Amino acid sequence: GMNMALVFIVTYIMGLLLSVALSSTVIHQMHLFSLATPEPNTQPNPVVTKWLHDSLTLHATSYRRYRHGALHGAIFGVFALLPVISVNALFERKGFKYIAINAGFWIVCSVIMGAIICHWFVLTMPQ
Repeated sequence: GMNMALVFIVTYIMGLLLSVALSSTVIHQMHLFSLATPEPNTQPNPVVTKWLHDSLTLHATSYRRYRHGALHGAIFGVFALLPVISVNALFERKGFKYIAINAGFWIVCSVIMGAIICHWFVLTMPQ
């Protein structure tokens, strides 16, 4: 009795949210941008801005391989998704098989997403 179109739309949106969370885990250089972000009502520090530019020029494509993204996707799946799924399943009084199937599915999804995100970041960088 559910509206399947709505189910697929919400599923797609949740997948996008998951990929945003996963991208900060997969892309090591993502946190560098916060270092160059000035406090409100202040000017950017030119030394930090130059350092950020030089660092990204030198290291922006470091560790940009499918395998590296897949590894971080697996780590994210095991340490972020597995605990959430397990706790929910335990409160729903589900068994180990239920946890293994659902957690396994989401760990595989995060591995695939991590691999794609990691390599996609290289393809979208300006040359």
